[in-house]
Amino acid sequence: MPESAIAAKPATPWRVQVEKIDINDWKLNLANKRLAYAPTIFIRDIALGFDHFDSQQGSKGILNLTGKWGSKGLINIAGDVVPLPFTSKVAIDMRNVDAAFLQPYFTKYINVFLARGFLSAKGDLQVATEPKLNGRYRGLLSVDNFYALDKQTSTAFLKWNKLGFNGVDINLSPLRVDIAELALDKFYSRLILSATGRLNLQDILVHDGKQVSVADTQQASSVAVVVPEEVEKSVLPINIKKILFSNGNIRYSDNFIKPNFSANITGMTGMVNGLSSSENTLAQLDLHGFVDKIAPVKVSGLFNTLAKKMFLDIKGGVNNYDLTSASTYSSKYAGYGVEKGKLSMDVSYTRLLESNVK
Repeated sequence: MPESAIAAKPATPWRVQVEKIDINDWKLNLANKRLAYAPTIFIRDIALGFDHFDSQQGSKGILNLTGKWGSKGLINIAGDVVPLPFTSKVAIDMRNVDAAFLQPYFTKYINVFLARGFLSAKGDLQVATEPKLNGRYRGLLSVDNFYALDKQTSTAFLKWNKLGFNGVDINLSPLRVDIAELALDKFYSRLILSATGRLNLQDILVHDGKQVSVADTQQASSVAVVVPEEVEKSVLPINIKKILFSNGNIRYSDNFIKPNFSANITGMTGMVNGLSSSENTLAQLDLHGFVDKIAPVKVSGLFNTLAKKMFLDIKGGVNNYDLTSASTYSSKYAGYGVEKGKLSMDVSYTRLLESNVK
């Protein structure tokens, strides 16, 4: 055979086959030296098992990966994996993974400091890299023992015992999030409505590089953010069928009404039905609790804050609030205390930005 014909013959690609890979008692320390204050991530007791590894395209192997993250975190990933082109269909069981390590990665974008939080997930994850990157997760998610502080005052802003996401279906392409039920238990939040009618929750994200307090009644929500009309708001497709609230505590300050009003609302329980980013859909809100553990309070109405055009029609009311409980507050801001009296009040907040919402 001529040498030219031998040279033209395509070379047979290398093929690697390993019947069984079994690695135990590994330890991994991940450090990011390019980011200030990024903590080192310690993963220990790593065990990796892979049966039928084959580099030939389309060959499927079986993966089993376990490890311990930090002091309490556990990770278990098991299922089918195709190395080339990479695809996987695995079951994930992740418990109590410390989320505080993420703080340095997003701290410049938010006005709060994440002091504590633990992530858990249990479900099925599918990933494919061809013909384009795609992924889907179906299962459960939870964020437990969460605690966030206002950066400027170091006071509690948001915390809860458990935030569970049930019936989660997240698709990467096209991007979409569907959640059957979201349950929030034993939560606390600092809620402030400014004199301009802006909620401090809208200022969790940093705007124009300027950090502000979200817990100081004089500073929170003091500056309204103006979005130019020509900039179209992109909306992530989100659907949450039901949100359940239980055992909540809300420290609320209303600087919009005159005179200003503050209340400690406890025992907040209720639900939101049908929250969606789709246009012309409305979620139903029904919450009830007590002011200072005595006077009944209720909040109800319709809203859609996820859609491109916001709709808000919320009513709230309190009955037989003992004004002597506000004596300290009135002495400070009005110059005199309250010896006796009862207060019943109904308020309404409405924001309509789309006339055809029904």
